[in-house]
Amino acid sequence: MLRTLRREGYSQSEIDYLFSSIVLPNISYGLAVYGAAEAELTTIQCFLDRCKKHRYISYSTDIHDLLEKQDKKIRTKVMGLEGHPLYNMLPEGKNTRYQLSRKSAVKPKVNTKRFMSSFVNA
Repeated sequence: MLRTLRREGYSQSEIDYLFSSIVLPNISYGLAVYGAAEAELTTIQCFLDRCKKHRYISYSTDIHDLLEKQDKKIRTKVMGLEGHPLYNMLPEGKNTRYQLSRKSAVKPKVNTKRFMSSFVNA
């Protein structure tokens, strides 16, 4: 279909939009199942590489990035549903903010030449 639309004169941005709205959701839907087998991910990655080669999509897509995004989406959805079977298995979120020091490190007092040569001079 994308090949035919390209011949009809659709622009690359329109082809990209169609690819991301038709093909990528179908891949993302089953990605959680395929993610368990590296061979399946390799097959999907080869398909995405061929799509890039034939200009059905103008940007490179990494299957591992799609898998990570899909996993985060599923985790967020599960965290919001208390009745979900996995809800009790997930760790609670932490509301912590770390106040890291922005001061420079204290350099040791140099007493001897041997001690001084053991450090890199900044």
